[in-house]
Amino acid sequence: MESGYVWTWLSTVLDSTSPLSSKTANSIQGALTLRPHTPDSERKRAFISRWNKLSNGSIGLNPYGLYAYDTVWMLVRAINFLLDQGSFSNITSLGDPKAGGTVNLVALSILHGGKQLLDNMLQTNTTGLTGPIAFHPDRSPLNPAYDLINIIENGYQRIGYWSNYSGISVVPPETSSNRSTLNQQLTHYCTAWRDNSQASWVAYADALKKRTVAAVVDEKA
Repeated sequence: MESGYVWTWLSTVLDSTSPLSSKTANSIQGALTLRPHTPDSERKRAFISRWNKLSNGSIGLNPYGLYAYDTVWMLVRAINFLLDQGSFSNITSLGDPKAGGTVNLVALSILHGGKQLLDNMLQTNTTGLTGPIAFHPDRSPLNPAYDLINIIENGYQRIGYWSNYSGISVVPPETSSNRSTLNQQLTHYCTAWRDNSQASWVAYADALKKRTVAAVVDEKA
């Protein structure tokens, strides 16, 4: 990567259970990335503690793992709701074991309640490990938020947050007062950049005239 630009990377580069290798860390030194934000909560801390005990600390958890966990439970609740609304399938060839017959499992490969199942999922309104879970009418998540990460040496530092609600902020998006002008300034943090200099976000952005490059990693390379 050339200096003189603000480089942004996919957060999957960071989501590893082990520290970044020196080669990888050097190649993305000073880059920025957005990672899904998950609010801190007692429920999340308790889950991570149980997970670490079950895995003996050998399998780490990142935000994508927490979202996967919430997604499974969202699907389970939607299926339960679907079953409460009627049969899993309206195919008469399923058979009726209560009448002494057998169940035609092949017929279960077709879910005729797919639209209703999707509607049930989109009506979700609950709180999971990743925070509140709900959807807008256009099916987009309600109030998505991200951590703003800066790559430093063989690790990284969180220098702020971003959401549609708060914009760029130095306090978590779920904080009630994070829409204040003071909270939306990243000048509190000294950010490491590609040319090994350290300066505030605003000062460096002015110097670069906001030249930004998005880097895409080819994992097959």
